[in-house]
Amino acid sequence: QIGQRTGSGTVVYGSIYADEDEIVFDAQIVNASTGTLLAPISGVRGPISDPMPVIEDLRERVMGALAVHLDPTLGERFRVEKSQPPRYAAYLAYIQGVTHFSRQEFREATLMLERAANLDSAFPLPLVISGFAASRSGLFERADSLARRADAERHRLTPYDRHRLDALLSGLAGNHLSYYRSMRAATDLAPGGTANLAAANAAVTLNRPREALELHSTLDPHGPLMGAYPPYWGSLTQAYHLLGMHERELEEAGRGRQRFPMSILPRLYELRAVAALGRGAEAERLVAELEEVPPQPGPTPGRVMQIAARELRAHGDPATARSVLERSMSWFGSRPAGEADRHRRSLAISLYLLEDWDAAEGMSAALAEDMPDDPDLLGSAGVIAARRGDTETALEIARRLSSLDAPYSYGRPTLWRARIAAWLGESAEAIDLLRLALEEGSGALQTLHNDPDFEPLRDYGPFRELLAPRG
Repeated sequence: QIGQRTGSGTVVYGSIYADEDEIVFDAQIVNASTGTLLAPISGVRGPISDPMPVIEDLRERVMGALAVHLDPTLGERFRVEKSQPPRYAAYLAYIQGVTHFSRQEFREATLMLERAANLDSAFPLPLVISGFAASRSGLFERADSLARRADAERHRLTPYDRHRLDALLSGLAGNHLSYYRSMRAATDLAPGGTANLAAANAAVTLNRPREALELHSTLDPHGPLMGAYPPYWGSLTQAYHLLGMHERELEEAGRGRQRFPMSILPRLYELRAVAALGRGAEAERLVAELEEVPPQPGPTPGRVMQIAARELRAHGDPATARSVLERSMSWFGSRPAGEADRHRRSLAISLYLLEDWDAAEGMSAALAEDMPDDPDLLGSAGVIAARRGDTETALEIARRLSSLDAPYSYGRPTLWRARIAAWLGESAEAIDLLRLALEEGSGALQTLHNDPDFEPLRDYGPFRELLAPRG
């Protein structure tokens, strides 16, 4: 009543009582105009002889509840579920972690989100988001551990976040279809939320571009969730790419670049579209502009050049593709001495795409001294042997790949076996291996169309059928 008389929007009230030698606080946060309960905070207790730590705990919880209430990404879920809100310090760490995540700073996000979960053991949501961040960093074992911790506390999660946890667990198991279904279930509970973008990304991975566009239609690129997130345009443009709608793809990429002029991601999306449209001169101009991009998380300019070159070659412009790849070599070669080691593998990829087999093989062999069972290094050596007509070596490497014990490899060894089979002229075997790689968790389906190692299959019916959009 006081809240209504004073025109307050939100009121915190409750009770204080003694329970033997403890002091106990129960609080409620309500919408003063409607009387709707926004958050319950019950049973905050401690020694009555030393009440100040209890009051501090209450303060943390009330502030956390008010922060969640005002947060568009969390408030509605907690209000619907009447869930216990986190302590304020945990909430602040959570927000910092999510901010790192939105900036593609996944290692920093993992650390801050773990800290949030450790600050409040009754707030397991940060463990879920931290698991996603760790997996984006390639730290799959750590992501698995975080996901298991969250799963042990799933009763504290809202149904929406339980679906997201299920998606995380499915993704770590390499089950893209189960991941997609879990994210779709989350979208039913919170249309227009971050799960919609995750589901759109999964739809693209499954070669379901129309479903990805349907999911994107519920998102606001200028709203509080997507307005500061350049990857929003990733699955959107890739969906149009898979449908062959490259003019529309370029239009959307241009919108992303206009909103984030110094982000490398919209430039990647723009280059991908221009390359698919066969505009070689424009692609070279956009590649040259990558030099002005400041250092940032995400793909390097050299990596973007490799992706553009693959598209240019796949769409009939091998000369410009070679020019762009040579520029990528210059970019990697111009890195400061302290960065050079980080780019050795990327440099080997450029040599491989340039079909400089001797140099690529030599660099991969040097890298393999420290990583003898790396599927990518081993697989590229197998394809080089197959391309050179050295069938015996190619088959021996294929056998090694088939017996490789590589946790969290998500079908990579099998994918390389498919590439080797394609260059050995075993088209049917290559398709069988491709399908197996996808079942094992490979996300390569969306990029098979521009993979030069599958060029021998370009006109093969089963391969073209595999590439056809499914939804």
